[in-house]
Amino acid sequence: MAEERTPEPIDPSRQQLPESLVGQFLISETDLMDPNFFRTVVLITDHNDQGAFGLVLNRKSTSLLYEVLPGFAEDDAGAIPIYVGGPVQQEYLFVLHSGLPEGAQNEHAEVPAPGVVFEPVTEPLVRFLQEQWSAIPPDDQPKLHLYA
Repeated sequence: MAEERTPEPIDPSRQQLPESLVGQFLISETDLMDPNFFRTVVLITDHNDQGAFGLVLNRKSTSLLYEVLPGFAEDDAGAIPIYVGGPVQQEYLFVLHSGLPEGAQNEHAEVPAPGVVFEPVTEPLVRFLQEQWSAIPPDDQPKLHLYA
């Protein structure tokens, strides 16, 4: 019978942390009771000597796009759900996507991980959603999540 072994504790002073956590996921501990991060998965989209920014990926809100941007009330894209991106900067709308058609992505888009694009929602994306979203078959629509 194999002997049970207890793993040795990790000495934090010997761990090598990456210079940047961009593209990394932070997964909350099961005993973390802070309601902002209880059972969350956070994607770090920006990390530098000034601090870090990430999006909570797994917390869908009860809001839809048309409730946040009333101009979408009559558009198919208005039914896109909004996710709670985190406890700060909720007055901004961000999008994570796997790639948008030429002209829909803005110059401030960042790629925190392969195949993942992060950017603020700006006029090019709004125009794309209003003018082209409903014409794209659902199976062919770009994969995107909106965060506030």
